[in-house]
Amino acid sequence: MTLSSTPIKRSSVSPIINPSTFHTSSMSLSVSLLLPSSTLISTYICHSNTIRLVCANSSKCCLPLTTVSSLFLSSPTTTSSSPSLSILSTSKTTFISSPLPSTTSIHTHACHPQTNTTDRGQFDWPLTLAGMTVTILCPNGPNRTTASRICSASSDWESPDVMMCATTDVTNGFIELSKVNITIDNLGSAAFNMSSLVENATRTVADQNIQNINIISTVLEAIVSVLLNIKNLPLIIETTGNIVQTLNLLVEWSMDVTNVLSNNIIQSFEEFIRVVFKQENFTVIKIAEENILFRAERFARANFIGLTISASAFNIGLNFSTSDNLSSLASIAKVILPKNIKHVIKSENIDVASTLYKKTNFFPVREEVNSSSSVMTVVGSAVISIIVGGIPD
Repeated sequence: MTLSSTPIKRSSVSPIINPSTFHTSSMSLSVSLLLPSSTLISTYICHSNTIRLVCANSSKCCLPLTTVSSLFLSSPTTTSSSPSLSILSTSKTTFISSPLPSTTSIHTHACHPQTNTTDRGQFDWPLTLAGMTVTILCPNGPNRTTASRICSASSDWESPDVMMCATTDVTNGFIELSKVNITIDNLGSAAFNMSSLVENATRTVADQNIQNINIISTVLEAIVSVLLNIKNLPLIIETTGNIVQTLNLLVEWSMDVTNVLSNNIIQSFEEFIRVVFKQENFTVIKIAEENILFRAERFARANFIGLTISASAFNIGLNFSTSDNLSSLASIAKVILPKNIKHVIKSENIDVASTLYKKTNFFPVREEVNSSSSVMTVVGSAVISIIVGGIPD
């Protein structure tokens, strides 16, 4: 870095902060922060009351407004009147111009730039003054989330706070999944990979984010679209298991995340159930997960005499019964299909699919707090969904 008593020519750069006066305990500084128009810094964030800049060695710095010039002075400086301190640099360097008082003595105390790599990405911590907290963007997102680190009063880096940052493996996994062109040949593996990624993301809150829920919704919709005209019962059964497992894990995610696309995800799943109904040899499919129970079954229309669908607190599966023999005290949910529904179904078979959601994050409701405000919450009890094939919309 070069110090010169010649003021900077403002015509060669574009100012990003207007000249202002900042006060310290011993002097008054007039600071102008200028940056060439071609090098706008947008890849990191500084703590409040600091200025973003690039040092002469191209490292990114976060400096307090009150001591913006102290980093560039390591020994006392004495001047006769009020000359300007100008820091000349290449086109990638921030320019600082500051009239100094007659006698100034400022000492530099800072944590040097440091790079750390963890399971959440590579973190490039910039030069930061002692006693300050620096904040940078998370390498893998989610969008606008940040990591922070304190430079202690003794100019030592403290342990960084990166808890809001997504992990590299899960983020890259979802990105790769989003690039897959779903076909009949790869949809089985795509559904399995989606379920595995959701399981991995469930272990880390930062991986449960809107970017990933968007990918899940898009992939689920693509899988269903490919299967609409496919008759392959073994593939359908395998895919049903992976999709139900995905939904079972998603209800563990934050409601603020799942609410964004919960309606799309449930609609895709219900469309997939109609794909199950199209399979010629389909008889019954049962899947029981911790948070979701699923059962689909085919009944001969001629012999249909009604159906009671219930879930028991003592049973991990859904019960399909032709008689209502389950005590109401033992049931989590119960729905009765009357026998006269066969009169509105023209096909030879009656296909029934039921899904019980023990956790209800997919079903948000807005609860009124008072006459002028409300909050988003979820249904307060288990939700049971019934789809009957062949009933006109």
